[in-house]
Amino acid sequence: MASTRLKVSNQAVLYHRFAASNDAPQTDVGTSEALASKLGSIGDFQLLAADTITVTEQNKVIAASDTALESVAAPKLIWIKNSGYQEAAKTNTTASTVLVATGGTSVNAITSLSPDQSILLTAPFGSGLDNLDDIDLKSSSGSVFCEVIAVVDAS
Repeated sequence: MASTRLKVSNQAVLYHRFAASNDAPQTDVGTSEALASKLGSIGDFQLLAADTITVTEQNKVIAASDTALESVAAPKLIWIKNSGYQEAAKTNTTASTVLVATGGTSVNAITSLSPDQSILLTAPFGSGLDNLDDIDLKSSSGSVFCEVIAVVDAS
């Protein structure tokens, strides 16, 4: 029987942006800080000991009040992105951040996402998060369209 695995890699680069001046163009220069070169990782791990997954899109427009995600049981992976737009059509931009929280209230915030930032959460989540609707999102102001993908155990 097949298992469901996840390969993930990320890389972060710290740099300094120098504004254009006279005949010199805008320039980005990587920092010389030695520790900054270690901001990244590669992982390969098992999400589920079977191949019985369903990948579902749960995109949602988030308001400035706590907004629970849809009821989807047994998530194994949750990806959430602040699109930087107010609506699904992606025509009106927004600078609003999105607070990501658990337990039915933004008081239990785990992080916030600026426009174009995303977070990838993987199981095991613990007993407090056994359904996608255990995650709440809240915008800092106005509406924000969030892209949400969930991988669930369909067995």
